[in-house]
Amino acid sequence: MHALRYVSASGLVVEMDGPSTWAGTALDMRANKWDYELGARRLKRALRKAWTPEVEVYFGNSKDADVAAAIFDADVGAGIPGMFYANGCHQPGYCLGLVPLNLTRRGLKAKLQIALLDGVWRIPETYHLFPQSGDINGTKVYPLRYPYT
Repeated sequence: MHALRYVSASGLVVEMDGPSTWAGTALDMRANKWDYELGARRLKRALRKAWTPEVEVYFGNSKDADVAAAIFDADVGAGIPGMFYANGCHQPGYCLGLVPLNLTRRGLKAKLQIALLDGVWRIPETYHLFPQSGDINGTKVYPLRYPYT
């Protein structure tokens, strides 16, 4: 997953594949799994539940990590999910934890615990509706002559 970013409920953006932050492929976020219950020779129930993957992120400096943590905390505190974007797909969620793994002069490596709420990545769809017949005024043009209003 490249070009991963988080847009908070207030509109602030945390770039996770920006110039100073790198999340790599974020493999745990790519998972596709169902919660299910089996019955006698059938699938009784299947649904996609919220789940919590963990992603390692490298921040170019600890200040970027502090700003990201403040943005994540504001959304969790308000109870309003932000939106994760990756490769044109989106999914609502929270970042529930930022655990530092390694701090050096060059930057901070941290593990993010993310809660993805939909359980599936969605691609926005655009629909274009065109009239099948008619003129520029919106009057319907019928192939046969009969009265209509």
